[in-house]
Amino acid sequence: VPIKNLDSLILVFQKLVLANPENNLRLDIIGDGPEKKKLQKLVLSKGLVDKIRFLGFQDNVFSFLKESNVFVLPSFTEGSSVSLAEAMVQGLPSIVTKNGGASEILGHSKSGILIDPYRPESILKAMQDMIGFSPSHRNLMGLRAQKEADRFSVEKYVKSLLEIYNN
Repeated sequence: VPIKNLDSLILVFQKLVLANPENNLRLDIIGDGPEKKKLQKLVLSKGLVDKIRFLGFQDNVFSFLKESNVFVLPSFTEGSSVSLAEAMVQGLPSIVTKNGGASEILGHSKSGILIDPYRPESILKAMQDMIGFSPSHRNLMGLRAQKEADRFSVEKYVKSLLEIYNN
């Protein structure tokens, strides 16, 4: 859907690919919606068919997240993002919109980079920064993400709910 800002992400990704020809960059887009055909045409027109995959709706995203190095959420606004929490549980560093609840999910974990989704150069810089980080630095960010994601575990939720009832 338009609010996910995927057309900007695709255009930024094209610049990233051109600026980093030595890297084997790939962008996987998970989900379906009314913008899919338009986005596929954009990918075709930019010559990115071999770099961007449309994976459609997935019941279980964890196998795809395991294959990934970074999670990107460029939405113009985002509520409480389940997809971000899933990426964090999987230990992925993230590039996420500063608008809405995504920044609250990241917390103070230093596990991601906040972007201004209305400024494509902000998205590009964050993606270029992630490429420039050493694998060990990205791994450390991922470990921080996993630790922060523990706040959203079922056990913690049940415990906090029981505390409310007990008080």
